[in-house]
Order: sequence, then structure tokens, then C-alpha cells
Amino acid sequence: MAAEFSMLFVNRAFTVEEPVVFKYDKKLYSATVKNIEVMDFSKLNPKSNMAGSPKAAHEGFLTANSVIVFEKVEGSLITFTGKSKGKTAHTSIINPDWDFTKLGIGGLDDEFSGIFRRAFASRVFPPEVIEQLGMKHVRGILLYGPPGTGKTLMARQIGKMLNAREPQIVNGPQILDKYVGESEANIRKLFAAAEEEEKRVKLCSVTWRLFPIVLN
Repeated sequence: MAAEFSMLFVNRAFTVEEPVVFKYDKKLYSATVKNIEVMDFSKLNPKSNMAGSPKAAHEGFLTANSVIVFEKVEGSLITFTGKSKGKTAHTSIINPDWDFTKLGIGGLDDEFSGIFRRAFASRVFPPEVIEQLGMKHVRGILLYGPPGTGKTLMARQIGKMLNAREPQIVNGPQILDKYVGESEANIRKLFAAAEEEEKRVKLCSVTWRLFPIVLN
């Protein structure tokens, strides 16, 4: 239904609380626009105090890449299936209360800007948009340099910036063990909390949280 709606109304302006009538599968449907979110690409600048998350708006244009989510009103006999069933599962990866001016990292603006642009800028968009654009997320970053240059501090602050659990800071030598299999067991322990979260998510149908691990 979302794809058909997008084809019918692409490049059309909508406003909140606007009624819309459209035909799908030879049947007429009536809908009301309840929420509009827009993305401002200029807010993806990490030197700004804006996190770059979608911003609520009263009006906006529907584009070919817009994400449409249908929700049925109480008492409706309509049943949704597929990706648009219920509310969107996308949650911003950036903490909405985060302020980049309070980063607390001096002299590393260019380095942090590169990290944010390569690893996190694409993740503020819903998965459906990333899939349509054919983009792939960066899955890992290696910070290297002599001791005392701010690698651990930057990793810790990035963990706080994310809408996630407090990052685990682990020293590499602590993982190693002289007994066979103990090093592997120590690595598995790092993911124990994430595994418990996975069980809770499946049981309660709640939203996933990230579990950052910083290996120092």
C-alpha cells in the first residue's frame, strides 16, 4: 500500500491533519496525515549543536524516497501486513538530548567530523531509505596513535552521543588468559548483556539498544 500511495502522490505537498482519499486494490480508502518529519542535510555537520535527527514539520513534499507508515484507527477492520504494519521501528541512533558543543574533545574537530560523516551520518535515516539509496553502513572504526592522544576519550564520548547503553571500556590485555579457551570465554562475556537484551526484545517486542564496546 505504501508503494502504491507513493506512486499516486509523489511530489505532492501534504499538511498535518489533511484528509486523503485514494484507491488501492480496486477499493477506496480514506486516510488523515497525522505526522510529517523532514530531514535537513545541513544538520549532519558535527560542529553544529544539532544531532541531525528527523524534524517534525507541519507540511512537506512527498518524494520517491519518503518513508510512509500507515496506522489504523481504533475500531477499524483493516489489517496491515508487511513492513508498514503498526508504527515504524526506526529509532534515531543519535541521542536527541546530545549537544555537540559539550563534546569535551579539544583539537580533534577534524578527526571527529570524519568519524561522524563516515560512520553515523547514514544511520540517522530509516532503514527503508538506506535500502532504496543502495547505501551500506560503515561497520567499524579503528583509532590508532601514540598513548595520550585522545583515542579512548573520543570513543567514550561517541558512546555517550549514541542513543545506546553506556559503552564498555575494555583493555585488550585483560581479555588474554594463559588457559586454553579462557580468552574466548572473556570475549563472550562482553556480549552477555547484549544477549540478554535480545531475549528481552523478543519477549516484550521493545526497541533494540546498541551496546558499544570500546577495546583499548
